[in-house]
Amino acid sequence: MKFKTSLCLTVALLSAITLKAQQSDTKKAIQDLVATVCKQGSVPLTAEQKASMADWLAVNGEAIKNVHPSEFKGEGPSMANPNAGYTSQDFKFAESKDALYVFCMDVPKTDMRIKELCTRIGGRIVGTVKLLGSDERMSWEQEERELNLEKPHVLPKDGVTVFKITWTEYYKEKPFDNSIKILEP
Repeated sequence: MKFKTSLCLTVALLSAITLKAQQSDTKKAIQDLVATVCKQGSVPLTAEQKASMADWLAVNGEAIKNVHPSEFKGEGPSMANPNAGYTSQDFKFAESKDALYVFCMDVPKTDMRIKELCTRIGGRIVGTVKLLGSDERMSWEQEERELNLEKPHVLPKDGVTVFKITWTEYYKEKPFDNSIKILEP
C-alpha cells in the first residue's frame, strides 16, 4: 500500500511538472509570436501553433490579426538585453486601422508606466484603454512623460497581457470664447 501511494504521488508530481513545462513552452511561443507580429505585422500560424495557443488566441486574437508594426518600437529591460527573458516591464506595440495594441510581455505585478505613450506623441490623445478579455473598466492617466495604467483586478494567469487603446479625435475647431486657448500639436 505504501508503494502504491508513493507511486501515485510520483505520477502526480511528474504530471504537474510536465504541465508546468507545457505552459512555459506555450508562454514562450506566445511571446515569440507577439515579438514577430510587432516587428513584421500579422503572420500566418501553423495548425500546431493555433492548437497550442488556442486559449490565448480566443481572447487576444484581434491583436495579432490584420495589424502592422507600430511607430512605437517597444520598451523595457529586454530592449537593452535581447537575450534576457521578458518581464512585466517589457511592452511591445502593434496597430490596426483603429486601435493600438499594447502587449505587456508578462502578467503585470504592479501598475504600469509606458513612457512611449506620453502626451508628446504628435497630438494623439488616448481615448480608451481596455484589457482584452475583460469587462473591467480600466483606470489610466496619460501624462506628459508616460501613460499610467492601473493594474487590473482580474488578470490572465500566465503569459502576455494585451491592452487595446483607441485614440480620441483631436479637437481642431476654434473656440467661441477667445479666453480659451487650444494648444496645437
